[in-house]
Amino acid sequence: LERHREFPRTYARKIYNNAAIVKGTHTANALALGCALCGQCTEICPEGFSMADLCLHARQDMVERGYMPQSAHEFALEDMAQASGPESAVSRPDPATGRCAHLFFPGCQLTAARGPQVLRVWRFLRERLDGGTGIMLSCCGVPAFWAGNTPLFDEHAARLRADWESLGKPELIVACASCLDALARALPDARLRSLWEYLDELLPEAAPVDDAPVVSIQDPCGARHQEGWRAAVRSLVRKCGLRGEDPRRSGTETACCGYGGLVWNAQPDMADVMAARRASDLPHTALCSCIMCRDRLARQGKESLHLLDLLPMTAETSAAGAARSRQNVRFPFPET
Repeated sequence: LERHREFPRTYARKIYNNAAIVKGTHTANALALGCALCGQCTEICPEGFSMADLCLHARQDMVERGYMPQSAHEFALEDMAQASGPESAVSRPDPATGRCAHLFFPGCQLTAARGPQVLRVWRFLRERLDGGTGIMLSCCGVPAFWAGNTPLFDEHAARLRADWESLGKPELIVACASCLDALARALPDARLRSLWEYLDELLPEAAPVDDAPVVSIQDPCGARHQEGWRAAVRSLVRKCGLRGEDPRRSGTETACCGYGGLVWNAQPDMADVMAARRASDLPHTALCSCIMCRDRLARQGKESLHLLDLLPMTAETSAAGAARSRQNVRFPFPET
């Protein structure tokens, strides 16, 4: 909104006119592709106007009519295909029991950046939960949804459904807020719950620590309306001996790090502005429950931690780093 120096009614007219153009330059493409689709403006706007819905519908219209620039989201969609292809995707029940009452869905970005930590979390869940805990490694399909490519998202959702049904329709334990949203769309009849809510219930209370270090909690924009997610993160921070502080614009008004809506792909300069502004809002070390928030803030020079860096079953595992996220590294599954 600030970059283009106008207001939503003007944007709505421009996007409508852009869609009506049959031949010529589509000047509002940059506007529609620069939105993070995060919904912060809707929460802050006194009229509740959703620029996110407007820009998403504009993208869907561009894809449907063949006007979406291929370069806008090409890498993100290739990354989605790689994360969901035979080199990366896995769907299996608990290897010890063959049962699958629960299915851990860590998300492709977290698994790529923090593979050893994801493996430790899965082992912890297998040890603590009854009925067997399987795992599903795949992209959730949100890049296709954000790109406005509804047919591609529906095709991906059908593959996810087939794998989920083959495992007996287990409850999904999800570690990524964007994955929670995408899976709710792809599998509307599935039982979904965040990883942090499970871990908060499984880990014991800890005594308060005097002079506990303070961290600024970065709520991912995908968890804007996930109250259980946000409460569990704060509880886990306390259990890890830290004091969490809510920065300016948190909870339902939290700001996007620039990853949402594929802005990082279509308009990387805009995404960097978003990340830098969010980093400036956090007075202490950033504590993130989203791996992309953590990595994007860290790229801005902000000292940032992911929640898995603190938890007792994963804290001793060093981060692999985002640079390894595209490497084809086989995930070390246990035999038992």
